[in-house]
Amino acid sequence: MKRLLLITVLLPWLVMAQPKPCQDGDPIRYVGASNGLSCEVRSSAWGSITGTLSNQTDLQSALDGKSPSTHNHAGIYEPAFASGLASQFFRGDKTWQTLDKTAVGLGNVDNTSDADKPISTATQTALNDKAAITLARKQPVLFTDCLNILGVGGFDPFYGAVVSSGTINAPNAGLITTHHPGVVRARSSTTTNSGYWIGANAGMFLLGGGEAFEAVFNITTLTNGTFRLGFHDATTSADAVDGAYLEVASTGVGTGKTASNSTRSTTATTYTLSAGTWYRLVIAVNSGATSVAYYLYNDAGTQLWTDSLATNIPTASGRETGAAIIGTNSGTSATDLYHLDWVAVYFSTARTR
Repeated sequence: MKRLLLITVLLPWLVMAQPKPCQDGDPIRYVGASNGLSCEVRSSAWGSITGTLSNQTDLQSALDGKSPSTHNHAGIYEPAFASGLASQFFRGDKTWQTLDKTAVGLGNVDNTSDADKPISTATQTALNDKAAITLARKQPVLFTDCLNILGVGGFDPFYGAVVSSGTINAPNAGLITTHHPGVVRARSSTTTNSGYWIGANAGMFLLGGGEAFEAVFNITTLTNGTFRLGFHDATTSADAVDGAYLEVASTGVGTGKTASNSTRSTTATTYTLSAGTWYRLVIAVNSGATSVAYYLYNDAGTQLWTDSLATNIPTASGRETGAAIIGTNSGTSATDLYHLDWVAVYFSTARTR
């Protein structure tokens, strides 16, 4: 009877002590892992949060670790950049660059056709060497700078020859200068019409167009002298049979001449040269061998005289000639005739060899 009474008294309390199911609007509390969330009747609701958010320290700390609602990484982790063009690309340094052959390391590439492509430097060098050899063969420049006074063999590729016992000697004092390296002196002997000849053998050239003769010379003594320079076959004091040359008489008068089998023409004008003076003579045959031009310059390069001839140019077969300077003296006293600094033969048109 007492037990029944005790149960009757305690049962309502036990029922009230058990969590009840949550209903809409009930306060909620966490009562343990085994029971989970439960609702219980309390004397009053939790109420509302009052005060500023910063007063709720635990909640504020949690919120401080979150990103703001306006967070979008703009200007914080990556700079903003404008859009590029269709012809550009975005480079590793975060800039827009033009997309072209240089950008991909092909700056030397172009659209030149195979036929028009340039050749390499090495190939061009090899071709230049070949061209130089070809030019030397087809348009040679034959010259001597008169650096050797050993005698007849001292003027390679030309040579020297005595005329009736003339001689070749070292230049007189003062003739070697900065502008005249390599000078020889031609001298006559006591034999009449003796002298000296320097050049290429008579018969070595057949004028056909484009030939030129050039000499830098100084006539030392005009008295009793006769001088011929250019394309000619004279080897003595006698005039040339075939040639195109300048003849300087003992008076100093220089005349342009042509000769074909001893038929001669002379220029309409002349020039009087002075003894002891440097001159440069150029005799040029035009490309068709129909005209010969004569040019005389002083040591400074100023043109002193020019003229031309268009007749009796020795171009026919059998009218071969040489290229030389010859000076002779009709007297019987040994005399300095001329000084020679430079002599050359060259071609403005190519030979076919």
